[in-house]
Amino acid sequence: MPGSAEERWQLAQQLLHAARLGAAEVLARRDRGEIAVEVKQYAAAGRTPVDFVTDADNAA
Repeated sequence: MPGSAEERWQLAQQLLHAARLGAAEVLARRDRGEIAVEVKQYAAAGRTPVDFVTDADNAA
């Protein structure tokens, strides 16, 4: 990994922060019922929950 130890540390902190924000967004969407609706739409289209997660990962 290029960069100084300080740069790598800052990058790691930024990635951790982004992951926390992402998790908070997923939980908020779950609480609003949005994710359940999306998974049902995937099922209606013959796709699986794994497809849903894979697509979400690819979009991120």
